[in-house]
Amino acid sequence: MGQRVTWLQWSFVTLGYILTIYALYVEYKAYHSDDYEALCDISEEVSCSKILTSEYAKTLSYIGLVPKDSILDLPNAVYGVFFYSAYSCALCIRGTYEVVGELIVLVMSVFAMAACVGLSYMSAVIVRGKCAICYLSYVCNFGLLVCASLERSSVY
Repeated sequence: MGQRVTWLQWSFVTLGYILTIYALYVEYKAYHSDDYEALCDISEEVSCSKILTSEYAKTLSYIGLVPKDSILDLPNAVYGVFFYSAYSCALCIRGTYEVVGELIVLVMSVFAMAACVGLSYMSAVIVRGKCAICYLSYVCNFGLLVCASLERSSVY
C-alpha cells in the first residue's frame, strides 16, 4: 500500500499546486481587468473570480492575524502554494525519517482540512458564492488527509 499511497499523495499535491497557481492567475486577471471571465466563472453563484477577489480572499488579515496591507497580507492562494511546496518537502523528508516525516504530513493534512472548513464556510455562507477551484483544492486536501491517515495507521 505504501507506494500506492505515495503516488496518490504526489498526485494530490501536484493537482493542488496547479489549482492554486491558477487561482492566483484568476485573482490577478480579475483585479486588473473588469471584463475578465475565468473558465471557472460558470454563473453568478458559481464564480471563482467573485470569491478570489472578495475581502475574504486574504483571510489572515480579515480575521486579524496579520495587519491589513502588511507583507504577510497575502491571498489565500499564495498560502496554498506555500502549503503544497512544504508538503512536497515533507514527503521527501518522509523517505529518510519515516515516522517523523509521516507525522509531519499528517499534521499538515489536518491543518489544511481545518482551513478548508473555514474557507468553505466563508465562501458559501458569508460571500454567498461557490468557487470550483477552491472546492477542487479541498478535495485534494481531503485526499492528502486520507492518504496520510492510511499511511500513519500502517506505520504502527
